[in-house]
Amino acid sequence: MRMLRKNPGFTAAAVVTLALGIGANTAIFSVLHAVLLRALPYRDADRLVAVWQMNLERQQRDKVTCGDYSDWKTRNHVFEAMAYSMDEPYTLTGVGSPQSVVGFQFSTNLFSLLGAQPILGRTFLPEEGQPGKDRVFVLSYRLWQKLFASDREVVGRSVQLNGDVYTVIGVMPPDFAHPGTFVDLWTPLLVPTDWFQSRGLHLLHVVARLRTGVRLAEAQKEMESLAAELAQQYPETNRHWSTRVAPIRDLYTGNLRQALWILQVSVLLMLVIACANVANMLLAQASSREREVAIRLALGARRGHLFSQFLTQGLVLASLGAVGGLLLAFWGVEVLPRMFSAQLGGIPLPTEPGDCIDGPVLIFTLSVAVAAGALFGLVPALRAPLLPQDALKGGMRGFSRHTPSFRLRSLLIICQVALSLMLLVGSGLLIRSFRRLQEQAFGFQTDRVLASFLLLARNRYPDLVATSTFLEQVLAHLQGLPGVDSAGAISTLPLSGNDARRPFTVPGQSEPTGQQNISQFRLVTPDYFRAMRIPLRRGRLFEARDRKGTAEVVIINERLARRLWPNEDPVGKTILVQRAVLVS
Repeated sequence: MRMLRKNPGFTAAAVVTLALGIGANTAIFSVLHAVLLRALPYRDADRLVAVWQMNLERQQRDKVTCGDYSDWKTRNHVFEAMAYSMDEPYTLTGVGSPQSVVGFQFSTNLFSLLGAQPILGRTFLPEEGQPGKDRVFVLSYRLWQKLFASDREVVGRSVQLNGDVYTVIGVMPPDFAHPGTFVDLWTPLLVPTDWFQSRGLHLLHVVARLRTGVRLAEAQKEMESLAAELAQQYPETNRHWSTRVAPIRDLYTGNLRQALWILQVSVLLMLVIACANVANMLLAQASSREREVAIRLALGARRGHLFSQFLTQGLVLASLGAVGGLLLAFWGVEVLPRMFSAQLGGIPLPTEPGDCIDGPVLIFTLSVAVAAGALFGLVPALRAPLLPQDALKGGMRGFSRHTPSFRLRSLLIICQVALSLMLLVGSGLLIRSFRRLQEQAFGFQTDRVLASFLLLARNRYPDLVATSTFLEQVLAHLQGLPGVDSAGAISTLPLSGNDARRPFTVPGQSEPTGQQNISQFRLVTPDYFRAMRIPLRRGRLFEARDRKGTAEVVIINERLARRLWPNEDPVGKTILVQRAVLVS
């Protein structure tokens, strides 16, 4: 401590260097721990799995059809229970101004399957998932705080969701998260009986609980076998589909798992660079003390005492760096959750520093500090017994190029430069990939384009005609505003990940064995292409006369045109999409 006080500049530089390295590690680890390591807020979460259907042609997972879910539930032997859900956006009225909220409809057994209990009220009863029962819903903790000011008398209150009256029956705890997405409220999903015979539309998110003693690999094998049976039984709809079973945590993390580990390794390398830098600083400081150390050794000082002195100095510096790192981490954990929230499927990331910097994170910080202190403290400590004895004669002035100390410092500098270059090259490659993604041509232009999400109450707009009439009025009003060049509407925004798909056939063309034509489709208004500045290569755009009751028409992209009619004009050709005939 005396040596550190005598050299405040050296001490400050070392502590700041270590604080940056330790703080970055602590902040990243706090997120990694919350996302990948912390126990999920469910009973026996290791037995909970997500079940998807997998399109074998596109190698892309999808939601589950109602018919397949029904067969899975009755024919599997690996799941103790299964539940389904479906996202449903709501407009909530009756509490202040209208609010757009994220809702989920699901089978009434989902809460019990997850082992989740409300902090107020109750969850759903089995009969509440049947037609004719009172409409009820359960609030998330966040929405309860936001709209109802944490009112403990909220149970029994009524609000309107999409124009229908619903009653609050419960409030979930703050750490509860719906598997795979952020949710504001939950309602029972009333699935018409005939839906469970349908295998064309992939609508359901499915969660299951493994039977006691059943491993994930066993469940995957049985569900693949069951998918093969369904493909033989229903070849028109199931021949290109298999099933995937994964731990429920995968619903939350997605591709974020790899990114978080890469970040953690990167900041650990930064800490190694910081330790090498501090070790070099300690070696430089030790060079000025060589004569003092040599005299102490000559007078009989124990090498172990000198060793512990240098090591203690390193640990003290690391401890001060850890304190500074924690202060930086407290700032970092307020920023990082906002950076990753869009990629997290509903997992409740703590945003309060006191919640993020918990016991495991503090243990990690302490371990990093001790390891760092030992790493750079050992370098001068190990050099101390090897100091040349001619230092007593005062013959040494600094380091000779041929001394072990000089070679060690050179090696540390080489390691610092090598690790820095590795991180720099890796960062450069990531930046280049990001720029390429930004410059990727998607066929439309987004500059000076504004988008908003519009949710219409089903009781007021029950069919496509009523919806279209309302949209015409809205778009006409928007196009009359100053500065608006054009306005259009689309059922699902491009690149949103919510693509609707339907199988189709082409009259006169036979599909290759084992293959099926699948289309991604969207409904648009006539001026949508103009608003997005999407160029038309051939034919015409939609017009007001293209309404229901007239010939169905469709606009296809160039890729599909080249695949279906490589040497022909696609305009005027016909495709059949789920009992509808569309002319391109």
